[in-house]
Amino acid sequence: MIPNISEAELEVMQVLWKEKRPMKIQEVLEALPDSDWKYNTVGTLLLRMEAKGAVSSVKEGRTIVYSPCIGEDEYKTIRTRSFVQKL
Repeated sequence: MIPNISEAELEVMQVLWKEKRPMKIQEVLEALPDSDWKYNTVGTLLLRMEAKGAVSSVKEGRTIVYSPCIGEDEYKTIRTRSFVQKL
């Protein structure tokens, strides 16, 4: 099942999908276009997304890196199908 993620979480997911590599919180923050979010905001979003099963984390030394658990195409397909069914 694809987790339901918020608009803010989707912005973070789009960065992870675009970069196609595990990323640190600071890297995600720097890659967010036109964002005035703080480090803690991005960290909180990633923690929530991990709890939902949308991302996974791995500790590398003293830092944690995050990777998407679902593919962009898979997410779009299922969300589109869900939207059409609601209509």
